[in-house]
Amino acid sequence: MIYRFAVLADKSIPESPGQKEIAAYCYKVTVMWVVFFIINGSIAAFTVFYGSDLIWAVYNNALAPALTGILFAGEFIVRKFFQKKITKTVS
Repeated sequence: MIYRFAVLADKSIPESPGQKEIAAYCYKVTVMWVVFFIINGSIAAFTVFYGSDLIWAVYNNALAPALTGILFAGEFIVRKFFQKKITKTVS
């Protein structure tokens, strides 16, 4: 899915020499986000059924959004490094 978004944003990716590296990176990012959302959803469901109202509120209104933001920021930084690496390698 991430690869499709990347191709929509940059139509030159399918013809570029670094296409395989870009596709592999996008696959890893997709797997990372899917695993994160499965774990996050499982913890959120656990707080609904087994946690107190306080635990549910703290996790779902503070911790989960903070963890999502940290993952997004980290992936954004890694993506910028990857883009520089691909640019140097492919050019």
